[in-house]
Amino acid sequence: MFFLACSDRLYAQQEITPLPLDKLNRDSVNKIISQQEKEKNYKGLGLLYSGIFIYFFHTKYRDSATIYALKSEECFYKAGDSVNYYFMQIQLGELSSLAHDLENARNHYQKALGYYYRTKNYKMLFHAYGGLSNIFSLKKDTVNGSLYESLAIEANKKGHDTLGQVILNDIAIQSLIAKNKIDQSIALLYKNIWLITHTKNLGNSEQTKNFWRGLQLNLLGRCYHLKKDYLTAIKYLKEAAKDDKLTENSSGQNMLRSWLLTNSYINLAEKDSALKYLDGFFYQTKKTIDNLDLEKINEVNIKYETEKKQREIAELEQRNRINILTVNNQRKLNISLSIIFLLMLISSYFIIKNVKQKRRIALELSKKEITEKEHGHKQKELEIRNRISRDLHDDVGATLSSVKIYSEILKDNPTNTLVADLIMENASDMIDRLELIAWAANSKFDSFGSLISKMEKFSKHLLRAKQINYSFSADGIEPSMPIPGEVRQNVLLIYKEGINNIIKHSFAKNCLVNLYIEQRNFILKINDDGIGIPVANESSGSGIANIKRRTAELCGELEIKSILDGGTQLSVFIPYPFQTSFMGEHLAH
Repeated sequence: MFFLACSDRLYAQQEITPLPLDKLNRDSVNKIISQQEKEKNYKGLGLLYSGIFIYFFHTKYRDSATIYALKSEECFYKAGDSVNYYFMQIQLGELSSLAHDLENARNHYQKALGYYYRTKNYKMLFHAYGGLSNIFSLKKDTVNGSLYESLAIEANKKGHDTLGQVILNDIAIQSLIAKNKIDQSIALLYKNIWLITHTKNLGNSEQTKNFWRGLQLNLLGRCYHLKKDYLTAIKYLKEAAKDDKLTENSSGQNMLRSWLLTNSYINLAEKDSALKYLDGFFYQTKKTIDNLDLEKINEVNIKYETEKKQREIAELEQRNRINILTVNNQRKLNISLSIIFLLMLISSYFIIKNVKQKRRIALELSKKEITEKEHGHKQKELEIRNRISRDLHDDVGATLSSVKIYSEILKDNPTNTLVADLIMENASDMIDRLELIAWAANSKFDSFGSLISKMEKFSKHLLRAKQINYSFSADGIEPSMPIPGEVRQNVLLIYKEGINNIIKHSFAKNCLVNLYIEQRNFILKINDDGIGIPVANESSGSGIANIKRRTAELCGELEIKSILDGGTQLSVFIPYPFQTSFMGEHLAH
């Protein structure tokens, strides 16, 4: 496991050496401890207890190791020695982990982790992360196990610790062997052995260096044995056997080496050598069995069975909780779906009702709009009829009345040619007026082409007869563009008034007429180079008054610019698209 590999001989990272209690006088050691306690030399006591702890750690007396580790921790705490205090947290984490007290182990590692992270001690941070990785691996939590393993690797890169790199390589080698990737394992083993051999200080002693070299040689011999290269396997296994004393506490490694040597010699048919190492294998096995503490084994078995039953009970309770939660969640889901369905039904009802209501309102508005349009058309027709009636009454009626009076005079004086001429003139004028009314009322003439034709027909011969040069232009106006009858009639009458004023009063030589549409206005401009309009006459006269009235009916504006002896410009601006005074009133209403 990752943790066990990186914790083995962890004291090599610290200036702590195991006390050889089997070679020391215990009374002398106890005397030294008593003296240090009297002097309250807590740091010295902590170092003594640490050495004793490490000695017991590599024997079968793990309980004694735990006792002295706790004493060492307490002394370093009293001495305020943070370095050694947190180092002992790592050691206590390992002891707790070996005793399967995983929660206590995790607390020790977490405590050390915070300190080493703050002090950026990446070498020890590597071991803290490694210990936590092992705990989560034992708990079968592969996600957190892999996370802390990757953090340990990253910490080792930052710490540039050769021992840490050797440990990581050893973990990778064990994994490759398990996956039967022997050639890759061998390549990495050679790299590890080179690192160990060419590093001056690996840990805090030459003993640590030899220990790791022996372990790697054992693995190299095992790999060659798996490749059935027995001679090479024997070579490296014998080289590792030189360090037997250094690995005497790792009885498992020594037993494996003895068995591999025995098997290799058997395959090479060298029976004597095989028997020699077979004796060594049995010796290591007997030593391991002798060191077994049966009471401890039973205690571990009982603890394992108890924990197993507790786990099974916990798993059963967890499954029951999950089933209850599943049932509750399903019930909640069914209730939620029912509420959602009910809300959807209610929403659908209101949506359909709202759509129907909107359609009804839209239909009513449409009917109202059609009714208003029909009413508008009727009002328009009525306005046109009233206008035609007014025109007939005002213009034609007055003319007919004049004709009647002149006829009565002519009846009494048949030879009066002046009256006859007046009757003829009034009759002709009445015909023109009737023709104009009929033209304005007929919708087939609702185009600019018809208006322009009327305007040119009226002015062309009349102006030439008065020897006035005449020019007419309608830039940008297409003949097919529509224009309502009321507008046509008023524009034509405005135009006629303007031309009549030129003929009667201007004494002009030239006349220029322009029609165009610009900035949402239809514009009529009549220019002459006559004598102009005297100031006193600018706002008087029936002709100008008629022009103003008709312009107002079209919601337009009139502009007259006149200079004495410099000519006159009459400009009419009518909003385009066209809007008559009646139409404006109707729209406002």
